[in-house]
Amino acid sequence: MKYINQLFNDTLELLKLNMVLIQPFILFFIAFGLTLTPLSSSYNLRNTLIVLVCVSLIMVVFNSGWYNMIYKCVKTPINDNLSKAEQAMHSLKLFKEFLPGVALYFYKFLGGTVIYIALLGIIITGVFSAGIEQVGIPIGVSWEEFSEAAKTHEDMKNYLEALAPGTYYQLAMWNFLLIIAIGLAYILNFLTMFWAPVIIFKETSFVRAYFESFKLIFKHPLRTFIISLSYALCLSFAFIVFFFPFILVQFIGLILIIFTVTYFNLLIFKYLEKQKIDNNSRADSIGQD
Repeated sequence: MKYINQLFNDTLELLKLNMVLIQPFILFFIAFGLTLTPLSSSYNLRNTLIVLVCVSLIMVVFNSGWYNMIYKCVKTPINDNLSKAEQAMHSLKLFKEFLPGVALYFYKFLGGTVIYIALLGIIITGVFSAGIEQVGIPIGVSWEEFSEAAKTHEDMKNYLEALAPGTYYQLAMWNFLLIIAIGLAYILNFLTMFWAPVIIFKETSFVRAYFESFKLIFKHPLRTFIISLSYALCLSFAFIVFFFPFILVQFIGLILIIFTVTYFNLLIFKYLEKQKIDNNSRADSIGQD
């Protein structure tokens, strides 16, 4: 636990000196929200697929540039001769690493993202198919009515009591299958959480990066599980706050989401840097010409 505690503390100190890493994620969040806006007015399959493809491409572009910034951040030694204010100003040079990261890693990140979506799709399709075959579709249940009834405990109670015999059991089984799907998705995230950083650290292909991620997980399963679980719990808490029905609390939740994602991505890179897996020949300091 001493290693993990030191890792968490070192990452926090590093983020304090490189708060510039948060700014690209804020811009990404805005672009992400604007891209999802069409879904709020139209739920037809064509528009939904177009929006999802656009969102995926935005994520690939953002991650390839942002992760290069984070890589440069963890590979740049802290200059103790500079004050914290001067170090923070020096970190602004990280912006120069975004576009080179997109140019270097876009296609590799695109391939890795396609693999991840495919694996996630297999999980969702498998669970859904099992539900259709073993449980069946609940009769007389609509999402609109369920969402309306979920607003109060009394309305939900009355709604469930009015369902046909056996339907409540079906809903309970679908909830159970949903928990299984979430659990399997978490396991997938855990086993593959290093693939994108490994592409940058080792200058390898996206296929090889997945195998390297598995190796890193099984090399130190407890450490990596603590990192993954901490990330999942903190992000879940941030989203719970974000969806609280009060605008000020939602704003706090948004800040928590942005900080959590930035912090834990930096922590993952910091962990890999400590593992000395880097065989990248590029310069390891920012602002070098």
